[in-house]
Amino acid sequence: MYFRKIRIFTLSTFLLVVPILGQTVQVETDKFTSTAKLTCFLGLETAGSFLDVQGVVGMTIYAYPSPVNPTYRLLVTLDRRGWIFIEPGASLVLKIDGETLLLNSNRGSFDSRRSGLMGVSEIAGYDLTYEHLVKISSANTIEYRLMGSRGYVDHRFEEKAIRGFQSLLALLPKNGNPWKIVGNIVSEDKSMSEVKKEASSSEPIPQFDLTSELARLDKLKKDGLITAEDYEVLKKRAIEKAKE
Repeated sequence: MYFRKIRIFTLSTFLLVVPILGQTVQVETDKFTSTAKLTCFLGLETAGSFLDVQGVVGMTIYAYPSPVNPTYRLLVTLDRRGWIFIEPGASLVLKIDGETLLLNSNRGSFDSRRSGLMGVSEIAGYDLTYEHLVKISSANTIEYRLMGSRGYVDHRFEEKAIRGFQSLLALLPKNGNPWKIVGNIVSEDKSMSEVKKEASSSEPIPQFDLTSELARLDKLKKDGLITAEDYEVLKKRAIEKAKE
C-alpha cells in the first residue's frame, strides 16, 4: 500500500511538470535516410481516479508525406502496474460525440512490452486516415477504451489532445491531397499529378482509320440516323482527312 501511495504521488507530480504543448507539431527528420515526418505529442493523461490509477496513457500522432497516399499513425503508450496486453485488431475504440470509431493495430503491443521498477509499459500503433483526422479534430468530446487480453483502460481525450489533431490538420492540404515537407515547410505535393499529365500528353495520337470510319458512316446511314446527303458529305470529309 505504501508503494502504491508513493507511485500515485510520483505520477501526479510528473504530470504537473509536463508542459501543455500537446498542440505543437514538429518536423522530425531521420538523419540517416533524410526522410522527414510530422510528429505531435498529445500529452500524458492519467486514466482512472486518484485512488485507483489505471495507468498513464501517452499518445503521439505521426504523419508521413507521400506524393500518392500520405499515411497517419497514432502511437499509444500505456504505463501501469500490470499488463493488459494490448491486442491486435480493433483494440482502440473511440466514442466521438457519442459515435463509435474503431481503430486497428496490426500487432497490438506484441513487439513493444517492457517492465521496470515502477511497473510495465506497452506500446501499440494505430492506422489513421485523413477522414479520421477531420472527425477527431471537429469533436467536442472523445472517450476511448484501450483493450487487451487481460483487461482494458477507459479514459477520454483532454482538450490539448484534440488541439493536437487540429494543429496537425491545419498544416495539411485540404481534402486529403498529397503533401511534402521541404525544410520545415509543409506544402501540397503536385508531382504525381504532373507526372500523370506528362504521361497523358506523351501518349501517341491514334491513327485515323478510313476503312473503319466509312464502315461506321455506312451503318449510321442504314440505321436511318443520317441521310444520304449527310453520308456523302461525311464520307468526303473522311477521305480528305485520310489524305492529311
